[in-house]
Amino acid sequence: MQTHFRNYEELATTPSRKLALLVADAGLNALAPETLLRRALSFDPQNRVLKIGNLSFALDNGRIFVIGGGKAADVMAAALENLLGASNIIAGIVICKTQSARTQTIAVRETSHPVPDSRGISAMAELMALKEKHGIGKNDLVICLLSGGASALMPAPATGISLEDKQALTHSLLECGADISEINLVRKHLSRAKGGKLGAHFAPATVASLIVSDVIGNDLASIGSGPTHPEKSKPQDAIDVLQRFGLWEKVPTAVHKHLEKSAGESALESLPNCVNLVIGDSGTALQAMKDAATQQGKPTRILGSAFKGNPETVVRTIAHDILEGVYREYSVLLAAGETTPVLPPNHGKGGRNQHFAAATLEALTDFPGDWAHLCLGSDGSDYLPEVAGALVDRQTLEQGKRQGIDLRDHLNRFDAYSFFHEVGNSLAVTGPTGTNVGDLMVYAL
Repeated sequence: MQTHFRNYEELATTPSRKLALLVADAGLNALAPETLLRRALSFDPQNRVLKIGNLSFALDNGRIFVIGGGKAADVMAAALENLLGASNIIAGIVICKTQSARTQTIAVRETSHPVPDSRGISAMAELMALKEKHGIGKNDLVICLLSGGASALMPAPATGISLEDKQALTHSLLECGADISEINLVRKHLSRAKGGKLGAHFAPATVASLIVSDVIGNDLASIGSGPTHPEKSKPQDAIDVLQRFGLWEKVPTAVHKHLEKSAGESALESLPNCVNLVIGDSGTALQAMKDAATQQGKPTRILGSAFKGNPETVVRTIAHDILEGVYREYSVLLAAGETTPVLPPNHGKGGRNQHFAAATLEALTDFPGDWAHLCLGSDGSDYLPEVAGALVDRQTLEQGKRQGIDLRDHLNRFDAYSFFHEVGNSLAVTGPTGTNVGDLMVYAL
């Protein structure tokens, strides 16, 4: 099986490490956009009929357009062109972080993540202009491809909100410990596209969103900030989030004014022209990972797909049960989720997956034998674009001690990257994977 890990030879130094990598590869393979799209839709080229879930669309009666955003948007767009035939798509624009797939009809625009930039605003203006440019109407179908990262990659600030305002707010939200649902709730009330507004913009055309979810529980209102999903929250809810994290008095003045002015507005609770379908999530990956481990003769247990909160708290909970023998009958443990570290002032370099792996290394210091732990951002980027996560084991721990490197000091400073860079054989490199379902954890025990 071809591996996603560009530095596989560096990482695969023990049987447990090789097992962890094999299992992770199986999860990433199951999330390949073409595989997911093929399950979700079918196209009859002879009768020119496209079926998406329960939706049936005849191309002879209308046209197909494609929009969307997320870290996997370009790969999803290329896969969609392969399945439908690029000539059956009139036009489209999708927005991603780093383009890795070529398309024919659908234009791809690169923007910034996790903090939006001017390219994102220009790309969203171009995307929303498709409606007027092509006269998109009630007989047309707009396919919206969404994946993790869409919220930051698709900025369309509300009137009066500048790019600098959104950037400052995003930095504050990322560093305060708010989870992705809370961050997206605030974002959608400062946007002309989020919270169902993009779906409403393309009405009366039918909008069918095909979604690869990175949100725990697959809350459609939270994935990408729900651009094509009805919205029940109100601006006051965004104010409540900012107050809860002590940010309300610190946000840019324009944000303050906009939310106060719109606090009494009603929610967009109905979008009859929109259909939303989750085609892949962390559960998809975990099941494939379990199957791969089982095929290797390894008893495997999925611990869950909803791990969140402070990464060190999650690490200690899982490690405690491992050390107490709760999982003694299993050789492989699997988990998924998305933790939210609170960054200290003057923090070092790293990402939540590297931090999770480093904390696990500390927590399993007394666990005997040949074991390995891999914590991986499924999109291939653990905040740092060049690193997907980290693979650790007893060798990592012992090498750090031999070099006199203080693991706890690096954890306190949120500087896991520097620790792993010095120790070696730990940083996992995949490059963009073409998907994003949050973080994946493997324990090979």
